[in-house]
Amino acid sequence: MLDWADRLHARVVEQPWLHHFTAMTRILLAVGFIIPSLPKIAGQPFTQLGTETLVGYYFDALHQSGFYYQFIGYGQLIAGLLLLLPWTATIGAFAYFPIILNIFVLTVSVDFAGTKYITALMLLANIYLLCWDYDRWRGILPSGILPRRRLSTRSFRLQGYLLWGGLFGAGAALAFLGLAFLNIAMLRQSVSTLLAGVIVSGVLFGIFVHWHAQQLTEPR
Repeated sequence: MLDWADRLHARVVEQPWLHHFTAMTRILLAVGFIIPSLPKIAGQPFTQLGTETLVGYYFDALHQSGFYYQFIGYGQLIAGLLLLLPWTATIGAFAYFPIILNIFVLTVSVDFAGTKYITALMLLANIYLLCWDYDRWRGILPSGILPRRRLSTRSFRLQGYLLWGGLFGAGAALAFLGLAFLNIAMLRQSVSTLLAGVIVSGVLFGIFVHWHAQQLTEPR
């Protein structure tokens, strides 16, 4: 009944560039949960908005809930960490989904300015990751399962790490310089101080993306 979905998925996951796109998506979503989870776990307020606004009123009430507020932070942290590793990324995507769906509905309900568009993109990215791992949960659907066809070999190639590290390092530098040129967040005054760190972070991010993508060629 779902043979068309099996065939489509098998063709999609054979595309090498999508392996890197999937790895990048996993890592970005993980970072998008891990960073905001830390203040929640520490019991710190999520926003400085006053209670006279609907958004500020909601988050103040959420902060006052105590352990429930921290519980949300722990949930985000665990889902984010699971997404980082290729071997646990499917579980991470499933854990991520109800949390980001709830956050998206919340941001739309309270009209949280541009944040609702960001959470919408995060939700779509999460759905993409669930589709990418379709063959891992396909068995619970009422039909047979088509094994995923993999790239033929996987070997360590320094050129690949240098390429992806260089691409992301250059991209991070260009993005930072663009923000500095526009003087967003007063970055123009800190170019010489922060540029090297931004480039190194971009290079490390690219290397990790390539490593993560390489693991996707491993047989299931």
